[in-house]
Amino acid sequence: MFAVTRHASKFTTQISQGRAAYRSFSSDVVTPRRGAGLMERLSSFFVGAGLTALVTQFYIFQEIKEGNEAMIEKQKDLEKRVAKLEG
Repeated sequence: MFAVTRHASKFTTQISQGRAAYRSFSSDVVTPRRGAGLMERLSSFFVGAGLTALVTQFYIFQEIKEGNEAMIEKQKDLEKRVAKLEG
């Protein structure tokens, strides 16, 4: 029913010539003449750099928060030990 292979044919009608024809999908492949332009490359770089910065910032803040919680627990433990020695 559906053509899923690369070399499948498609039935097309050419209205200007008034006839029907079969054409191959693989004959319509367009090859670019040039690569991406400077602005496209710069915008892709800045998008990638921005996303990387956001993810890195998230992980840094998460690490700082977990480190602070661990230090507070150690501080409380030390205060308990000092209070026990003094008391």
